[in-house]
Amino acid sequence: MKQTSILEHKEFVYDTSPCNKLIKTSLIMDNNIEFINRLYEDLLFSMELFSSTDSVGVLPDVKYYWRRRRDSQNKSTTQNRTNKKNIADRMFIINKIDELFKSNEKYNCLLDSYHFKLLEIDYRLFIDQIDIGNSDYREFIIKTIKPIIETYPKELFRNLSMIDKIKYDFLIDDKIDELIYIREKERNYNFYFKQNQRLNQEIKTVKSTKGWINYKKNNLSVRFKSKIGKN
Repeated sequence: MKQTSILEHKEFVYDTSPCNKLIKTSLIMDNNIEFINRLYEDLLFSMELFSSTDSVGVLPDVKYYWRRRRDSQNKSTTQNRTNKKNIADRMFIINKIDELFKSNEKYNCLLDSYHFKLLEIDYRLFIDQIDIGNSDYREFIIKTIKPIIETYPKELFRNLSMIDKIKYDFLIDDKIDELIYIREKERNYNFYFKQNQRLNQEIKTVKSTKGWINYKKNNLSVRFKSKIGKN
């Protein structure tokens, strides 16, 4: 097991789930770490853990699996991203983690990595709902997210994807209509891309020997039934 720390591997700012960790009880008790009564409490909990120890053991094996909801209508609480409580709680946690790293000079060096993670994931989750959110939601994006990202150095945006750079540029320049437009186009593209992925998988299956035989059987069966129907 490799021993390291968040100071050695700043990418731990992305590791926000307690579910993939074995934690010494003494670490929690000695540092008064606890879950607060908010959504996204696990994000803060995990960062408090990392900033309370100089030794983290990492196993390369996959031990934790996510269960993905297929029903887009049956969303979890945190998936309802335009919900006011969801938004308020996530911003509260984001600010708490920011304060945590700023309050200890030892962890000031994590701020750029953390802010980049916010641009790449957290703030983008908000911005990506701007085309389906109501006017109150859009006002929240402008009044809350924009002033924060305006304080970030330009260098922080360089490693973002091109589409995300464009979205942040539109937000900073108050081009909200353009931001909504590009998000609608991106959403449509993602939908058709997923449809194409399914089609490509079907083609791969058909191309395999077993898949081709099954395809021929089904195709012949359909044609045979169709012929009987005509007779």
